[in-house]
Amino acid sequence: MLLGLLRDGLVTQLSHAGYLGEELAKAQTALQFGLRYDQDRPLRPHETPAQPVAGGTKTTASAPPKIPAVPVLTVKQLEETVPGTLVDLFFSVTDLPREQVLGGVFLLPDETGTNRTFPRTSQRLEVEWGPTSKLIMGGAADLVVGALLRIVGKYDQNSLVHGEQLVVLTRVAKVLGR
Repeated sequence: MLLGLLRDGLVTQLSHAGYLGEELAKAQTALQFGLRYDQDRPLRPHETPAQPVAGGTKTTASAPPKIPAVPVLTVKQLEETVPGTLVDLFFSVTDLPREQVLGGVFLLPDETGTNRTFPRTSQRLEVEWGPTSKLIMGGAADLVVGALLRIVGKYDQNSLVHGEQLVVLTRVAKVLGR
């Protein structure tokens, strides 16, 4: 698509096209995860601020998330997670042990809040995915060794996560401490 836009002369500044692509990807992620999107700002949970309306009364406004809101996990929280709990975590694929199973390491949340750089841990995880898993910002062809993902799913025994949503972050983020 971008090549077509360039060929037709509709995009003249590649930096602007890249910026728009990044903002659109962020907006899509916000929609999928029920997060608040503001241009040039990190994604964050929806707030329910009081909004004035005609007549001086107030109402609250919020959009219901598509999945239950769960905090992004730290290593300690992951270790304390009870099987069957819905988790939200970052993951780097290091191997493909079985069909539709990704092996890899747990990544710490990005302290800057931009979700662009993630410190690596030594905590091994496996992520099982399948036809009912939603793939966001990518497809099955992106689930390869070296992929960087955000996973939402049920945590099971033996460090296995049943992936309900897999957001491919490979092109927009990087792992620290390789």
